[in-house]
Amino acid sequence: DATADALLTDVLEELKLLELFQKQGGNSQLLKSYARQNSSKVLAEIRRILDKMVTEPINSMSNQTWRFSGCALLLSHIYNQWMTKNSSSSEHRCEEITIEASRVIYIDMDWITPGLSLALSSPRIEAVGTGIPRVIDLSGEDAKQTIPEKANDGRDAGLSGDDGEQGAAGQSAGHLSINCDIYLGIRLVIHARGGNGSNGQNGGDGKPGINGQNGRGGELQPKEKVNQDFDFIPLRYHWNFPNSVYQYYSGKIYDTCHLVLGEPGTPGKSGGSAGSGGCGGEGGSAGEVKVKCGTGDDLIDIAQNEKGKDGTDGKPGTSAKGGEGGRNGLDSARVFETDSDSLDPWFWVAGKWHEAKGKLKIERIMRKSNQSEQIGSRIIVVAEDSGRATDGERGEDGQDADQSHQKKSTPK
Repeated sequence: DATADALLTDVLEELKLLELFQKQGGNSQLLKSYARQNSSKVLAEIRRILDKMVTEPINSMSNQTWRFSGCALLLSHIYNQWMTKNSSSSEHRCEEITIEASRVIYIDMDWITPGLSLALSSPRIEAVGTGIPRVIDLSGEDAKQTIPEKANDGRDAGLSGDDGEQGAAGQSAGHLSINCDIYLGIRLVIHARGGNGSNGQNGGDGKPGINGQNGRGGELQPKEKVNQDFDFIPLRYHWNFPNSVYQYYSGKIYDTCHLVLGEPGTPGKSGGSAGSGGCGGEGGSAGEVKVKCGTGDDLIDIAQNEKGKDGTDGKPGTSAKGGEGGRNGLDSARVFETDSDSLDPWFWVAGKWHEAKGKLKIERIMRKSNQSEQIGSRIIVVAEDSGRATDGERGEDGQDADQSHQKKSTPK
């Protein structure tokens, strides 16, 4: 009803019909009463008349600033044209709308266009409606969280996790300019807040390194293969001993020991490094709001006009432990250990053959009267366990987002 009243009065005055209407005996109060009782019908007719008053409102679409002009303009009329003709193409996308009326601009709708700048200029700007405050909201949209919360972990053993992607920037708000001699009607609330940035992605975890392989233990030849069914060893090969230590014969002196070293284990592989966290997207910039009214600016409230919040930086992933080094193979030894009290025998040395496994070394037992002649050996067990090869190193820790090479995405 209020909209119909306001539009009816302005149409009559603008078309110079009110004075003629009253001279011919017309009663403006009765006309308004009829308008109230048939508001939808009258409003539709008035809008039709106003459509004719606004001829070719878009002066230029060659750039990103669109201009609308006329005598009396409805915000809803312009909004509908913008919705119809605006393109998502960056070349033809409208980024600013300028509306200039020689008489009046009616704010007859809530204008919500994220990131679009708006300029209103008219001698009179009037917000019409049912009493609920009208809204102009040019706030930027929050960035959408389009990436997974966490980057990929290492794809295979020992591989590093991916660095987190940076968050998207929030959209900057559009700017608003209101310039009029008088503002009247219902209250107008303005929002021009920057959109919030999205969160940065958490870094991926490294994968543990591969364990090293165990070394093979030293393997002695079986006793039956070397015919060691004896309990003495001759000092010289003066006789034929078919069941002697022929396989251990070395030159003219019989060996009294045999040591087969275990193979070393292979080192463990390094663990994968952690991925760095991605930077949070930067919040969009606040829109600049300028209001210049001769009277009525106390009816215009700027509710929100601040920068959007930055997204949270992603957390670094977890580095992985290196693989364990492989166990070294055990040494194997078989030695003839004399049990004679004399270390200076004449023909042979009585004793026993002994075997052992572990980390071993052999001590030689020499003839007392001739230190160049070995008459036996002794096994020294250095350790029961031969130990491991080197463990793989732990992967490097991921960096926090603010330490990484990434920069926050910049709002547009």
